Amino acid sequence: MKKTLKFLSFTLLAFSFILPQVVRIVHANTTTVLTYNGTGIHNLRSVNEWTVTAAQNGTRFTVHHSQTRYNANTATSTQMRVHIIRNAFIGSTTEATSNFTGTTSGTFASDLRAGTYWLHFSTVNVSNIQRFNISGSVTRPR
Repeated sequence: MKKTLKFLSFTLLAFSFILPQVVRIVHANTTTVLTYNGTGIHNLRSVNEWTVTAAQNGTRFTVHHSQTRYNANTATSTQMRVHIIRNAFIGSTTEATSNFTGTTSGTFASDLRAGTYWLHFSTVNVSNIQRFNISGSVTRPR
């Protein structure tokens, strides 16, 4: 019993020193290219955009998204759709899309080619009462 407790104590102590270093390494290896924050969103383009240079062509960009229901009228099953949009010569193209249901957070990623990008947020149910408070970021490897 004493050996088991001693082993568990040593293991927990070791993890308490190792885990913060691993988290620091993961965050140190990414660059944030865009952040966003909005209240009562149901159909909106991101205010800012970012550019993928020719040298970054094919780089994986990750969207980190969080959302909460804006009010009690927003059904728990309502989805927020997040799109990565690329400006095209004429118009724009959707490069990646992910759905987030109810109050949640998550990520999705896409390998992007050179160009200018922005995010678009839309509820799957387009009723004006189906809204979310959203926040998040877009990151890329350093």
